[in-house]
Amino acid sequence: MKNSISILINFFKTSELTDRLLKTVFYLLLFRIGTYIVLPGVDEMAVNNTGGGLLGLLDSFVGGAFNRKSIFSLGIMPYISASIIIHMMTLLFPNFHRIQSDGESGRRKIHQYTKYLTLLIAVFQSVAFFSSNISQGELLIDKKLFLVISTFILIGGSMFCVWLGEKITDKGIGQGTSLLILVGIISSFPSAVYSEYILKQGDFVILFLEYSILLLVTAFIVALSLAVRKVKLLYVREMMEYDELNKKRQYLPLKLISAGVMPIIFGNVMLMFFAFLCNLLSNKSEIALNIYSSLKDPLSFGYNITFSILIVVFTYLYTSININPVKIANDLNSNSCFIPGVKPGKATSKYIDNILDLITFPGSLGLAFVAFLPVLANYFEVGGQLAHFYGGTSMLISVPLAIECWKQIKSYWLLYKYDHLDMFDE
Repeated sequence: MKNSISILINFFKTSELTDRLLKTVFYLLLFRIGTYIVLPGVDEMAVNNTGGGLLGLLDSFVGGAFNRKSIFSLGIMPYISASIIIHMMTLLFPNFHRIQSDGESGRRKIHQYTKYLTLLIAVFQSVAFFSSNISQGELLIDKKLFLVISTFILIGGSMFCVWLGEKITDKGIGQGTSLLILVGIISSFPSAVYSEYILKQGDFVILFLEYSILLLVTAFIVALSLAVRKVKLLYVREMMEYDELNKKRQYLPLKLISAGVMPIIFGNVMLMFFAFLCNLLSNKSEIALNIYSSLKDPLSFGYNITFSILIVVFTYLYTSININPVKIANDLNSNSCFIPGVKPGKATSKYIDNILDLITFPGSLGLAFVAFLPVLANYFEVGGQLAHFYGGTSMLISVPLAIECWKQIKSYWLLYKYDHLDMFDE
């Protein structure tokens, strides 16, 4: 903790890093301002802020822009969807993997493909936006004319958000797209705090208890995100040298949740797809109508039980696709490194695979438990807005993103320090 405070103090003392921070704040302010600029032709006084259900969940990712019918209603979500699709393609298709492995030029090609796909997804999502979120009563102009004008504006707004994310990554601090999502999610926290204060009529004992539990939940998510299983490694050269310093064993870090936030994102996408499908069939089937009624409420037991199962499934699936024990074993062998007591080659890959299976299960259960916490919070009469921050999608995405941003700040500071060693006392 002391080291973290020291890094922050020194960070603000350096003009170059402060300049990066100010640019980051400026770009984030542009994003927040854009979420309040309403689409031309929309009657602000007649806008119906539904706020709940799956659309409310999507709205939380774009900082409320979706319900406000803003020019940034799509936000960075088309780019996130495109990035996930391209990432899966690089894992599943050798041609895409070769392009990505082709140094800087390959990464530029992949980035270009992601942008093209973002544009295509933005077109489809802008059309879906009108069918699900706009009624004629909210418009001041003809709906067909509004559809044509606003489609271009929404696509342009989404691509502008992508540009903002790139500028933050290049000239600011942290990963731009992650920061935009983080800001979108936490922007509703102040209103949730105020709503809870009104709901509990200023009862500070209950409020203190609620926020203490919220702090514990956040600490649990942090621990879950940072938990690592260290597999001891030993280099061949260390067996041949007698210097005690060279006999230090190194570790292969295997994260408890190697899949990161991807199971949460995939789970939400699948739930939205199921809900959309059931909504289409609701007029013909009572079962589909009942399923849709359950899935459209993120605080219902049906939604969260389904979401928890999907998280466990996708955690295993993504870990198995993203981490290749055979490749890890070959890399260790090529670097003259082995796991003590385990033979190189197949035995090593099997050993790593077994460890991954063992740690992925409790990790996926931990994610599923956190995803279910908002239901428990709502059951104990925590306000709906604040209950979303007791776990669920909002916390499972925002906490790891905040951790990643802090790591970026530390890396910028260390890089700056090593580049200017003469300015610091060792």
